[in-house]
Amino acid sequence: MKRALQMALMGATLAPWMVCQAITLNDDFSLDLTVGAYSDYHSRGMSQTQGDPAIQGSARLSHSSGLYAGIWSSNVDYGYDSKTRQEIDYYVGYFWQATDDISLDLTYYQYEYPKEGALNNSETYAKLTAYGAYVGGYYSNDLYGDQSYFYSFVGYETTLPMEVGLDLRYGKVDFKDDTFFSRDEKARSSYNEWQVTVSVRRIHLPNSSFKGDGVRVFLSGRNHPYRQDFHAPTKLLSETLQSPGRSGMPATWGDRIQCRHRPRHQRQCHPQMDAALSRPACNNLAASLRPVKSRT
Repeated sequence: MKRALQMALMGATLAPWMVCQAITLNDDFSLDLTVGAYSDYHSRGMSQTQGDPAIQGSARLSHSSGLYAGIWSSNVDYGYDSKTRQEIDYYVGYFWQATDDISLDLTYYQYEYPKEGALNNSETYAKLTAYGAYVGGYYSNDLYGDQSYFYSFVGYETTLPMEVGLDLRYGKVDFKDDTFFSRDEKARSSYNEWQVTVSVRRIHLPNSSFKGDGVRVFLSGRNHPYRQDFHAPTKLLSETLQSPGRSGMPATWGDRIQCRHRPRHQRQCHPQMDAALSRPACNNLAASLRPVKSRT
């Protein structure tokens, strides 16, 4: 329990501020704009910025029928010689408010990463909410070209006194193939993660054009039981260990060696690779594996 708490605190994400502006265009259309600064950008238990701060912004156009479309963007840093420094999400969806307490949200996402087209992928999303409890999931069948992926989650959200928001979520990430290594060095295709988010309204600007949420602070904790040192199918790992001199191996982004920066900006190899390769050889091999375009 103590270890889990320590991991949660280490994975905490603080948003110093986030500003939202809601603009009513006419009786049917509204435009929501947001911008925020965060100490880290985490997605489903993994940092997308190597633990560095992120600036994020979005624009969403909504119709009174429940239809909406928008764009969201953030800086990213995946290390490992990745050229992309930005994630851009385009989405369209439909929000159905059955009652004040029951709603259904359906969305299609297209993710793009400039200068790193092999990372581009799409997802479909569904979330059913009833009386604060919710269940949902994200599904993709074109991750890294041909990898399928499903992220399912359950949770509960409520508003506490003094306009403090509380959101509790537990999720499972499941890939088609073995993609991650756990601490016991076993290859697995899935992992579990959880998150606690507390949002606090910091200031109120009644005479300002800024409406909606105003400025908030977010604190999130995540427990990620899997190493991020290595992110590749088991087959490639075994081939690499048997052929330490191999270089220029064509691979998609999901099929390449990734050595964790620990400490930051200094490559260190996965323990299983250290057993077969010297550290310089491992570093050179990791640097030689370049992402290529997604397979059609």
